[in-house]
Amino acid sequence: LISFNHDPPERRSLLCVRAEPLHEVNVQSDHERRERQRLEISSPGDVVQFTAPIFFVDFSEGSLTLEIMRIGSMRGSCKVHYHTEDKSAEAGTQYQAMSGDIIFADGEDMKSIQLQLLPVNHWTTTVELKVRLSIPCDCRLGAYLHTCRVKIIGKDYFPSSRYAEQLKRGMPGIEEVGPWALFYEYLCLILRTRGITGRTFTTILLQQVSNFQLIFFLWSNIYLVDVIFSPNKDHESRLILHEGPADGRIHTAMLIGVIYFVQMLVVQLCETTAIKIDVHGKVTRFMKVNLFNKYLNYKETSRMALGDARMQDAIAQETEKVSNSYMGVLSMVRLIGKAFVVTAFVGLKVPGVLKHSLAMPAWMLLFAVLRSSMLRGALATLNQAHVSLLNVVQETCSKYQLIVEYAARPKMVDIFSKTAAEVESAFNGAEVVVSHNNLAGHILAPLYIGLHIAYNASHVLDGGMSLGVFMTS
Repeated sequence: LISFNHDPPERRSLLCVRAEPLHEVNVQSDHERRERQRLEISSPGDVVQFTAPIFFVDFSEGSLTLEIMRIGSMRGSCKVHYHTEDKSAEAGTQYQAMSGDIIFADGEDMKSIQLQLLPVNHWTTTVELKVRLSIPCDCRLGAYLHTCRVKIIGKDYFPSSRYAEQLKRGMPGIEEVGPWALFYEYLCLILRTRGITGRTFTTILLQQVSNFQLIFFLWSNIYLVDVIFSPNKDHESRLILHEGPADGRIHTAMLIGVIYFVQMLVVQLCETTAIKIDVHGKVTRFMKVNLFNKYLNYKETSRMALGDARMQDAIAQETEKVSNSYMGVLSMVRLIGKAFVVTAFVGLKVPGVLKHSLAMPAWMLLFAVLRSSMLRGALATLNQAHVSLLNVVQETCSKYQLIVEYAARPKMVDIFSKTAAEVESAFNGAEVVVSHNNLAGHILAPLYIGLHIAYNASHVLDGGMSLGVFMTS
């Protein structure tokens, strides 16, 4: 959050700039340079070009006027074509694509075109597009200003501007808003991001296929115990196949075995498809690219305040953790589907224990909420230790010659060793918290199984519950 929400770039105005090449244009091949010189010599007429190499506009302004000037004798009419090109900005998402012809009448030296920005209902960084002039008629294009860049400045706060006033204050404001509110805004941002929404819901559907496998697994366990392996002749009518050895029991068991294998292949196919959809990769790329873009538009004071090590850690590790949290939500949806299947099965087969079954996930959820603050604190300590270690490494690399000249190698080794020990201690502390968090599931599961065995054994013996239902539930 701190990396994303440093001071936004200030709007700058370039109304009149010398027609000199941009830095990036200097990286041209000799062939391109010779071709441009040839066109300048051979192409007759006036020069038509943009008035500036870069134009700036804020998303809130809604539109931008781009000026195109004509330099020369101004005699007669001339025409050029213009069109937009995507860079980090996307046509149809952040701006409206445009193309057309500009006609200068006799004596006319200035024309303008209007670039329409599209309303953006979520956070975005500063993005860029190009507008290019081409196909000159009775004129020639400027050597360098035949193309201009348009920077659309985004000043919203990450993950949304709902808590802009608090986020302006940095860490105190972040703590005031709270992690759950910010995480909700983050989920809304990702779901509104182009190319991720559809992939997310497709992945959720594919992951739910494994729950249909669970339904078959529960049903087949009951069916095998209560029907196929039951000595009771009254259950023969429930056999799928009635011909073959053991009155069709063997062939029915073989059919269930084949279905068991085939549905495993279907589940694996769905899992592979979900992996190839790559929601995690798309979210990670979205976070990394936007954070890197944000950093490139920092003011010098923001870059100095943030520090190189912190930005490197944010790009390399923190964005990955935030992306993993989004995938964790998808995993929770999958588990909720699984819990629904199990609860529905228990409710149908053993209605009396339904309320006890619902109590188990409720206890686990309550435990997770109560312990979440401890986990966040442990992970924050670990992250700060990692950043400190990166700072030591970065300072050593940048000032290595100075360290050698002052014979400070042993001191730097001591500093690095101390910082590494802090990382080790923080990591160990985080592992302890995670272990304690997992304790709830490790305790509750055996407890409920033991209670189920003790309470329902008598129902099996007196015929009130079948052996298959008992073993499966």
